[in-house]
Amino acid sequence: GHDSGGLIRVGSDYRGQGNIINATQTLVDENSTLSADAIAQGNGGQIIIWADETTDYSGQLSAQGGLIGGNGGFAEVSGKTNLTFTGSANLSAPQGNYGTLLLDPENIEITDSTPSGTANTSYFTSADIEDLFNNNNLALEATNSITIRDISNGDLRVNDGRALTFTADSDGENGGAFRM
Repeated sequence: GHDSGGLIRVGSDYRGQGNIINATQTLVDENSTLSADAIAQGNGGQIIIWADETTDYSGQLSAQGGLIGGNGGFAEVSGKTNLTFTGSANLSAPQGNYGTLLLDPENIEITDSTPSGTANTSYFTSADIEDLFNNNNLALEATNSITIRDISNGDLRVNDGRALTFTADSDGENGGAFRM
């Protein structure tokens, strides 16, 4: 939109809540572009991609703040059980604060070596996480556990002025852990 970004919902609403029937599986392929940008002035919009089981995301999403002013928007890409994320996200703002990208599957493992093979685990490399920081704040929220292991040089580098949050057991059922 000219003065504010829009709303895009694929598979459900925020965290699978609301009145929209939830998808079991959601695929956003590499030929898909989802844009909820504010063109001139205003905040970027909201993009929700959800599945009750598995989301496979390799598209491009954008909810940028306006060129004259405004903050970046919000995007959630989630498979409640599994998430494969190989696409891109841009929630930047030329004149404002960057927006937040929420990734919230059951388990998250960040590793640069062979993945552990744990069931219902979504895997990211340190380069994946660092690349997402170029245009976004990042919230990693697993309903169970988050594990960071065997990353290159022992470093996970984030940009100044950006936020990174880790939340294990985000569903509050006391079953998760954060290990690094």
